Amino acid sequence: MNLFERVKNILLQPRNEWPKIASETATVQSLYAGYILILATLAPTFGSERNFVGSLKVVAYAYTAVWVAGIFRLIPVVGGIIGLIAGIYSIYTFYLGLPPVKKCPPAKAVAYTIVVLICNILLFWVLGLVLLPMVLGSGMIGMGAMGMFR
Repeated sequence: MNLFERVKNILLQPRNEWPKIASETATVQSLYAGYILILATLAPTFGSERNFVGSLKVVAYAYTAVWVAGIFRLIPVVGGIIGLIAGIYSIYTFYLGLPPVKKCPPAKAVAYTIVVLICNILLFWVLGLVLLPMVLGSGMIGMGAMGMFR
């Protein structure tokens, strides 16, 4: 599939695009995701199949709106609003992708989406707590470089 077509379809017609994604052959190397192990581990809890590549597909393609909206971050306030809207839309496309790609029963897709979202928020919160002191303490980035924390 053409990259432009995939982006257009996942943004404008996600309900039609997910079955196409489900039928495609993919490898771990062809998809990108940073926290996919959480998704793959949770699958059986929600009646979904345990399929690592399928999990990668859902995550990689669900975030299309966020990646496309990233260009608008160049415009300070408007970019933040567009990014927020794109983030919410990506949650919706994630939800739509679970039944066709992960074989999640539609009745459990909302709960699955909410649990993955909570795990995502917690993961980034914990990473922030661990990494922020290291970055600020290094004296190379942020206010630590200006001597404000001495």
